[in-house]
Amino acid sequence: MIDTGKAKFSYSFSQDRMYRECPMQYKFRYFDGISTPSNTNLDLGNAVHKVCQEWNNFVQNKIVDDSDLAKAINYIIAAKGNMYLSQLSDELKQFFKLTMYREHECTISDNSKEFTARLDIIYTTTDDQTIIGDFKVTKHPKTVDSIYEEGQLLFYKWLCKQDQHTTGIENPKFQYINILPYISDRIVIPTLPVEIKDDKTTEFVDAVCENVLKINNHIFPKTGKYCRWCPYIKMCLHK
Repeated sequence: MIDTGKAKFSYSFSQDRMYRECPMQYKFRYFDGISTPSNTNLDLGNAVHKVCQEWNNFVQNKIVDDSDLAKAINYIIAAKGNMYLSQLSDELKQFFKLTMYREHECTISDNSKEFTARLDIIYTTTDDQTIIGDFKVTKHPKTVDSIYEEGQLLFYKWLCKQDQHTTGIENPKFQYINILPYISDRIVIPTLPVEIKDDKTTEFVDAVCENVLKINNHIFPKTGKYCRWCPYIKMCLHK
């Protein structure tokens, strides 16, 4: 576990991304405990996860009707203030019909429990290929290059090789799943599942460990600019 001087906690990709984008924002969020205010896109993403979870329960007969699914879909509509396509639920159902669910939102970690991740979905295709997917709500579809540029799926790959929860999965592929095609009439090109090279994974995780060392030494430099969109800008201005 990472010792921040206050409490020990596990480190995740989302924390590393925030530290890389702005160390001061990381300090406000994780050291000072100031939660990031909610926003429309965050609400939409949470609602999409709710739809997937409830549909998973529905297909496994864990609920007797799809009323919870309908509530989640209505929440999606309200979150963006627009009426999306009426076939939203049917398209989501079609996605799940083409896959065989394994799990939704499961947590994995390395052997030391120092690094953790929550996987959005693990599913199996009709040709028995296991896919570890991460849902995205974005107008700019992810590409294969995105996987290596951003590092999130590289982080998942590294953890999956160590975690007992996923060690039984042989040679999984990884995928960014853009949810916009299910809630918009825009044509969005999907990112197909891909294999991830181990050398690229190791390189990224080494960089993450370097950030952990900086955090342990309480190194939180300013970015040199004030981002007007940042919810912590007023606090940053007074530092």
